[in-house]
Amino acid sequence: MNRFRGRRGFTLIELLVVIAIIAVLVGLLVPAVQKVREAANRMSCSNNIRQMGIACHNFAGTNDNNLPPARVSNTAGRAIYGNSNRSVLVFLLPNIEQDALYKRFESLMQQYPTATGANRRNWNHADMRPFYQSPVKTFQCPSAPSSRTDNSPATYAAVDSYINAATSDYQVCNAVEISAGSAYANGFIKLSLNDGNRWGMLQNNLPTKITDCLDGTSNTIMLVEDAGRPKVYAKGRLRTDSYQWTSGAAWADNEGQFGLHGFTTDGMTSGGPCAVNCSSANEIYAFHSGGANVMMGDGSCRFLRDAIDITTVAAMITRNGGEVYNAD
Repeated sequence: MNRFRGRRGFTLIELLVVIAIIAVLVGLLVPAVQKVREAANRMSCSNNIRQMGIACHNFAGTNDNNLPPARVSNTAGRAIYGNSNRSVLVFLLPNIEQDALYKRFESLMQQYPTATGANRRNWNHADMRPFYQSPVKTFQCPSAPSSRTDNSPATYAAVDSYINAATSDYQVCNAVEISAGSAYANGFIKLSLNDGNRWGMLQNNLPTKITDCLDGTSNTIMLVEDAGRPKVYAKGRLRTDSYQWTSGAAWADNEGQFGLHGFTTDGMTSGGPCAVNCSSANEIYAFHSGGANVMMGDGSCRFLRDAIDITTVAAMITRNGGEVYNAD
């Protein structure tokens, strides 16, 4: 009878060995899955940027070769584009399959075509809340923290009516900040720029003809990633000090556009040599490993490495600075 008896199970040592092997395999698999997921997210992000690039050029195609303004924020801009302040992203809605949302916006504008002051329907007016609280998937990078809304304190918001405004991870970087007394006077951005040629592809309150980009549309940045807002991130970590909020996070907010300042390499102080992925406080910032996506003036997407020199980024932003650079 003994010859018919076999082993009916594993020993404890064998079981522990199998568990250890499984643990090692899981440990190897999880980073690989995360890398694949991030690669997919980065591709989706670049696709968002390309869609916005096509939308900008479609806008120009129906507006006498004029690109939309970086924002509408004053009387002159409203005289051209309507009675409401707004961001550039509002202009892109009809060309990213958000025509219904844009028609809602236009309908509200037509109710008060000549109103001024407090009666003017700014993007953040109470009557506009159903509009600006609507999230737009194309304006959000899947690598950034999800389910964000702009309900930042009034100190960082234009008015107290910021209530759960849907955010954007993309905005216009339309200038290089070189004002006297700034960090740039100390040599962070070593370009011979004056107020006339420090501007980017899009102007505030005014249209820009594509032919006005003398540096070439394929050489000039139009939109950039500025992900994670309204909370401020520094080198991947959420700030918890008095600078934990930043303005312009809502996609319809006319305060969303910004100029390149640069940050210190720890991401804690404005005015420094780091141009990419050091701070999300109205600077170029993404949650992608190694860099951030930007949209060029021709509508293409380019990935800027976070080690790129700030003078190169500054040269890429200006539309008629006449610089020659190598972004690779």
